[in-house]
Amino acid sequence: MKKLITTILTTFLIISSSFAFDTNTFWKQYSSAVTPGANIASVGIGINGYTVSNKPASMIPEISLSYEKAMYFADMLPISVGGYANMYGVTYYTQNPPATLAGDEGTEKGWPAKYMYFNFGALAKYHLDLGIDNLDVYAGGKVGLNITSFRISGEKYDPANKYTRPIAVDLGFILGGTYYFTSNMGATLETGFPGFLNVQFNYKF
Repeated sequence: MKKLITTILTTFLIISSSFAFDTNTFWKQYSSAVTPGANIASVGIGINGYTVSNKPASMIPEISLSYEKAMYFADMLPISVGGYANMYGVTYYTQNPPATLAGDEGTEKGWPAKYMYFNFGALAKYHLDLGIDNLDVYAGGKVGLNITSFRISGEKYDPANKYTRPIAVDLGFILGGTYYFTSNMGATLETGFPGFLNVQFNYKF
């Protein structure tokens, strides 16, 4: 996973450096697609990094919602701040069932352990002007809470077990770009961690 994160960051830097920037302005202003004070609402579907890292038996795609408002920080840095919420699920097979299932032979692969994750919190993005019409490129981070529901073979497992924490801190970074097809509607392709790949529909107002 560390190699993946390094590759994503390196690719982003290489792509960025390939453009002939005016160094006095590209990092101080929004692209033509976004104006200060704009509100941006997004809904998306994607793949979460946690659900693919251990070869799960099945998974529920990440469904995400977010809202952000564009503004200048300290009157010079083009940022947007807001909030997010998402949910996703994954199923693994485990050989460590709860005591109530100890006498059950399970399946050939073990007992199906189903995780459901619900995340919500705050996000912030820094926007760059690459000089391409209708394209908004950004990098940012998010911080919030991760609430986990965990069951094995339909039974709620002991939340104190070492494999899951009912509530934990949700931290992540994001890199992405939004192309606006009209003055207020666009599509986003986003990567980062733990969100591995996300496609969003955006409405700007």
